[in-house]
Amino acid sequence: MDVYVVGVHGESSQVTAWSTASVGGVHLDKSLSDSILLPTRAEVEQESQQRAQAVVRAKGSMPFGMGAAVASICASIVLDKRNVRSVSHYQPEFGCYFSLPAVLGRSGIVKSMVVPLSAEEGARVTDAAAQVRNQMDKLRKTL
Repeated sequence: MDVYVVGVHGESSQVTAWSTASVGGVHLDKSLSDSILLPTRAEVEQESQQRAQAVVRAKGSMPFGMGAAVASICASIVLDKRNVRSVSHYQPEFGCYFSLPAVLGRSGIVKSMVVPLSAEEGARVTDAAAQVRNQMDKLRKTL
């Protein structure tokens, strides 16, 4: 299954964009039979939010996963792959940085992708951006 998780990693700011979910290029709602026992969307979201914390609790850190992600992003840039990756970058419409899909190439972010979100997902992304801006404002006040 392919699905974008956007916003900021963590429990309240992470948004699973179910409207983009697909299996083998076919939208999730059309690709899986109702007779297949699958976890609920809420269970998948919870697992996604808690997986990193579980790895850190079990191993004390997760350097190989982070290293692999950074190496892959660097390869996309150095080799000018122009592939789509969900990376944190400035979102002018929200006035802050957070993760949304972007095309990566030699110049870094070549293009920010527009993700077709449902109204609920869009509202959750807007709320996540507000949380990021609020945290940044608090940090600025302490500096």
